Amino acid sequence: MNETIAFDKNKIDSIHTRSNRREVSITDPSTIDIILDDLAKLELRQRKYESDMNKSTRSVTGGKYYIELEDRGELVELIYLSGNLVTFYGYSTGETTVYEIANDPVLEFPGIFHSLQE
Repeated sequence: MNETIAFDKNKIDSIHTRSNRREVSITDPSTIDIILDDLAKLELRQRKYESDMNKSTRSVTGGKYYIELEDRGELVELIYLSGNLVTFYGYSTGETTVYEIANDPVLEFPGIFHSLQE
C-alpha cells in the first residue's frame, strides 16, 4: 500500500476513528505505529468506482471505520474502511481514491479500536 500513502507516516501524531457511532482518539506513538503498519499490510487494487469492485461478503476489517490521520492537529488523510473497500480522502493531495482489498491479512487495529471504545 505504500505507493498510495501521500503523507509522511512519521509525522502522524494522532489518529481519530469512528466506528459504530463511537469515537476514539489515539496519541500513543506505539499504537499509531501498529495502526499504520496494519494499513500497510493491505494489498490494494485501484478501482475507478465502488461499483467496479468484485462483489464480496467477506470483511477484511470486521466492520466499518473512518480513520482520520493528523499532524499537529491538522487533518492529513481520511480513510474509510468497509468490508473489502478502502477509500482515501486525501486532504494532503486533494484526491479521492477507491481501492479493493485483495488480500486477507491479520489486522490488529479493529481489536485496538474496540478495546478503547469500552
